[in-house]
Amino acid sequence: MMKLKVFISQPMAGLTDKEILKRREQLIEMTKHWFRDDTLEFIDSFTKSEDIVGRGRIAMLGDSITKMYDANLVVFARGWDKSAGCRVEHEVCVQYKIRRMYEDGMNEQHEPPRQKLADSYKGDLSASAEYYWG
Repeated sequence: MMKLKVFISQPMAGLTDKEILKRREQLIEMTKHWFRDDTLEFIDSFTKSEDIVGRGRIAMLGDSITKMYDANLVVFARGWDKSAGCRVEHEVCVQYKIRRMYEDGMNEQHEPPRQKLADSYKGDLSASAEYYWG
């Protein structure tokens, strides 16, 4: 079975590296809840703040977009629409038809349609689609 390569897009401004990584782990766990764990591969998109200071935010955004190249799915964390970098990543997904899921509106009581989502990835992974938790 083909692995689904997942990129996490999350707001990072004003957060420490520890807070960013903790939030990223929560998003990974939520995504695993929707898919069988053995079908997922998460792209490492985290950049240490000291590297951002040395290179600048636009250069780091460019690196993130480059890493999205391999993604079959981009998961957008709550608040993505208020983050300049996440909005740019979102527009890349829209323009290049990369599938996306949104954390916004997630309902903890809702049981994800694992089989339906897993089945949707058996065919053309480049087709555009949006999924919402909740």
